[in-house]
Amino acid sequence: MADGRRGRKRQEEYRELVMKALTADRFTLEDFPILSQLPAIEHWAATHPRELLPHGKAIQGYLRQAVKDVIASVGEPEDETMRRLVEYLQMRYLQKLAQKAIAERWGCSTVHVWRSVGHRAIDLITARFLELARVSPISSSAEAPTTSLKVVDKAG
Repeated sequence: MADGRRGRKRQEEYRELVMKALTADRFTLEDFPILSQLPAIEHWAATHPRELLPHGKAIQGYLRQAVKDVIASVGEPEDETMRRLVEYLQMRYLQKLAQKAIAERWGCSTVHVWRSVGHRAIDLITARFLELARVSPISSSAEAPTTSLKVVDKAG
């Protein structure tokens, strides 16, 4: 059954798009639905018309910044779950390791990795990406701006 609402997408819809975008190349991201139309992405692309695939580069930059912001917000946690979250973010999105490789390193299944930290990581990245990308205009630098974010551990 179709949702009759118009306007802003639901968080779950953005989560799916961000999850796909995190592993997509710049060519795919150039015309990526919804995300390429967010205000800061459009602004960055408009102010950098000579860049190759400016929308794709902007999305990549903002996603990379969102991952870095989430890692920075967690910092050096003493909680094992939050440590695993940071480790997952670094390996999966900065080092570009596959989820299967992370599971092998941790000695568990890919399902366990996803359930224990993967899902939460995507939620946090999505929230931060949307905070960054819904703002317009932003810095006209080649990368997304570095900003701070506070992550609260809801588990304990």
